[in-house]
Amino acid sequence: MKMKKKRSPALQKNKNEISPEKYFENASLKDADFKNTNLKNAYFHKADLQNADFTNADLEGAFLNDANLKNADLKNARLKGASLVNSNLSQTNLSETNLLSAFLINANLDRANLENANLKNAQLINADFMEADLENANLSECNLTGANLERAFLENADFRNANLTNANMEGANLSKSNLKTADLTNVNLKNAFLLNVKGLTLDQMKDVSTLYNAKLDESFKKRIRKNLPHLLEEPKS
Repeated sequence: MKMKKKRSPALQKNKNEISPEKYFENASLKDADFKNTNLKNAYFHKADLQNADFTNADLEGAFLNDANLKNADLKNARLKGASLVNSNLSQTNLSETNLLSAFLINANLDRANLENANLKNAQLINADFMEADLENANLSECNLTGANLERAFLENADFRNANLTNANMEGANLSKSNLKTADLTNVNLKNAFLLNVKGLTLDQMKDVSTLYNAKLDESFKKRIRKNLPHLLEEPKS
């Protein structure tokens, strides 16, 4: 039986049902001030929101597909179930933001600050988190298939039950993170820091793409060397 694709409620939104004060399609809103504003279910499709201030704003269920949020401040904003597919969140402040069950497929989050953010059950397929700060972030049960986490700071992040299939985590710092029952199929962990990681098992490691030059706890590294030595070898080009 075929499973139906999971879709954001925002993707099915009827534009005619959106109140005028929350309709911002293609709007130029650089440096706009939306602090503490109620923007539930607002429509920001293709809006230019560079440097906008959404601190403490309520954006639950908002539609921000293809929006430009570069350098925007969304600290402590509520984006539960929001849709940010193909959005530009480069260098954006998303610290302490609630992105529970949000849709960030193909979103650009390079060098973004997501410290202490809640991304539980979020759809992050092919998202770019290059050099992003996700310290203490909740990424449990999220879908990170094909995501780029190269050189991301993931210390103490929660990846329990997350799907990381085909993710690139080269040079990422995963120290003290929780990877219990995470799917690590074909994950690139070259040069990654995996010290004091919780919940990591040899069974998970057998499906990893490479651990070449990764920093591992010595006891775990010995087990890898004994049971999965090929993972420690330099990958063939």
